[in-house]
Amino acid sequence: MHVSFFENFLQQIHPPLLYFIFTITLLLIFAILLWNVLLRRKVESVVKRNLENQKIMLQHSKQAELGALIGNISHQWREPLSNLSSINLMMMAYLEQNQTIDKALWYQKLKSIENTLDFMSQTMQNFLEFYKPSSQYYTFNVCESIHQTLSIIETNLLANNVHIELQGDMNLELYGIKNEFMQVWINIINNAMHAFHPERVEKRKIIITIDPLKITFCDNARGKIVENDLLKGVGLSMCQQILEKYNKKLSFRNTKEGVCVTILLNT
Repeated sequence: MHVSFFENFLQQIHPPLLYFIFTITLLLIFAILLWNVLLRRKVESVVKRNLENQKIMLQHSKQAELGALIGNISHQWREPLSNLSSINLMMMAYLEQNQTIDKALWYQKLKSIENTLDFMSQTMQNFLEFYKPSSQYYTFNVCESIHQTLSIIETNLLANNVHIELQGDMNLELYGIKNEFMQVWINIINNAMHAFHPERVEKRKIIITIDPLKITFCDNARGKIVENDLLKGVGLSMCQQILEKYNKKLSFRNTKEGVCVTILLNT
């Protein structure tokens, strides 16, 4: 009868040694299983703790966003409400003094009220659309989404005396979550606004050029940016992550007037 090499090897080992090897092997297997169980419990504990922390952070974020939403809407509505109030006071004055109100004047003021209310309604819709969590992918117009973004930060643009020029392909469309791209626009524009200094530039402007291959934001803030600074800007790291999700890339170049941040659409 043929005896294999392995069986031959086992026959040459003394029983105590064989028992010792067998025991050590069982102990090692038990230790590995025990380590796996403990590691799994540790991972589950860490994951659970991270989920709880994320819930807390999400709640704080929602509260902060709600505060920002109310604050921004109040800023945007201040002038329209003042306009409505002035029209109301004027009409009350006419009625209290028993003055005849011309039909054309009535129509003009009512039309002004309608336009003001439409503006307030659209502003509210833009804010709600921006802050509302969304995971819905669909095709949207780039120019329209930038206009909605500008309406959200219009107060800051006016306060900082920054003029926006929008040019290029106004019919360009992108596919994705519109809110995420609006977050990209708003972060890039805010970074450009932060680069302006009163002593450097009097006529401040940001030129947004929409192209089928890229979308470029160029400012005349006279600033410069280096490679390591790209991810140090306010929100630019998040912009990078959002764009990578859609296989798009964020790049920049320094010009004589300032910085151009470019979103490469086909990478």
